[in-house]
Order: sequence, then structure tokens, then C-alpha cells
Amino acid sequence: MANTLPDVVLPENTWVDLYDTTGITVGLPVTVTNKGSYSILLVVSASSPSSSTLGAPLYPGPFGSVAFVDSDELGLWARATVGTSQVLVQES
Repeated sequence: MANTLPDVVLPENTWVDLYDTTGITVGLPVTVTNKGSYSILLVVSASSPSSSTLGAPLYPGPFGSVAFVDSDELGLWARATVGTSQVLVQES
């Protein structure tokens, strides 16, 4: 397991590049844990999604819900849908 990185803060309705923010090399497999109180959206894309892009929901859970992103993806973006949220991103 890789070292634990600081949580990434997701502002409401603003796409955040998770690879760039964490310093993880694009294309490495990652695990994303939603540690917030509300659902977030995830999109695999090389460039920033448009404001109308819906993405895949990652719901909150009592211990955070988890998404696994495969290797060789071109980019990974996340945004909070309500308020501010935070995610933990780690190399898988």
C-alpha cells in the first residue's frame, strides 16, 4: 500500500483533477474513498469535464464508499454535488 496522502477537498460543482492534485502519475491505478457526507461524481477523462457532465456517483457511507480506477486511464476528475466534500485518493 502506498503512503496515505492528504484528503482532496472538492468544492461544490467544480471539477478537480485528482491525479494532478495528489501528484500521482496519470495512468496508475488508484482507489478513491468518499469521506464526505454527500455523494460526489467521478469522471475518467484526459481533460476537464463540462459543467453539464454527470459522471458516475460515489455515495457516502459510514466508513466512506470506495471506487477502484484501473491502470492506463487518461485522467480522473471529481466534484461535489452538494456543499464541499473530501476524498482520499491512493495508489492501488
